[in-house]
Amino acid sequence: MISRFSGKIGSALFACAAMVMLFAGCGGARKNNTIRPDAARGTMLYRDALEMVEKGNFPSALARIDSAIAFKPGYANAYRIKGWILVAMDRPDSAIKKKEKCLFYQSNFPAVQNDLGKLYLQTGHFEKASFYLKKAAQALPDSAIIQ
Repeated sequence: MISRFSGKIGSALFACAAMVMLFAGCGGARKNNTIRPDAARGTMLYRDALEMVEKGNFPSALARIDSAIAFKPGYANAYRIKGWILVAMDRPDSAIKKKEKCLFYQSNFPAVQNDLGKLYLQTGHFEKASFYLKKAAQALPDSAIIQ
């Protein structure tokens, strides 16, 4: 009687252990041991950066937007705002890189295409300027942003 009972307990314990390993992930090494950043913190830093831009405090805005990007690296608007800040700080080449990164994350963004066209005109890259300005005009032909 005891051996039948202990056999059932052993089977039950084995089944429980197998389920714990399956659902708790104890059965193998994790591929990604990093903790996902808090996206809400990134959004808060993004808003802080916008406030700094409105106040004209571009170095602080740049620091805030860099932190926001660290928390939300795929957020296209953060790269757009960083581009604006870099333009305001008279760094058009850096602004171009950030605007292009914005388009990497959100490819159909006519306002950014228009901004890139203008930046490329400003820096003397006329073929690239034409490319982006045409894309912006094709996407929103009646828009007031296309100038």
